[in-house]
Amino acid sequence: MGDNLIALKLTYNELEQMLNDGQKHLAETYNKKFGTNLLVTRSPINDDVGRLFGGVHAAYDITTRTETEEAS
Repeated sequence: MGDNLIALKLTYNELEQMLNDGQKHLAETYNKKFGTNLLVTRSPINDDVGRLFGGVHAAYDITTRTETEEAS
């Protein structure tokens, strides 16, 4: 599994967007270093009274899906 992990740097603007609106955000991006297409999600975590507590950021390798869509 370690070979599939890719470190991503979030820009301040990307983080600020989630902090300001408290909503989940999705973005597709291409990682030049690894040659992969990624679907990146940013989701807020709220405490039991609804205050923003933190966030979860995940990246999914969608290279195969993207290549299939481009081929059709």
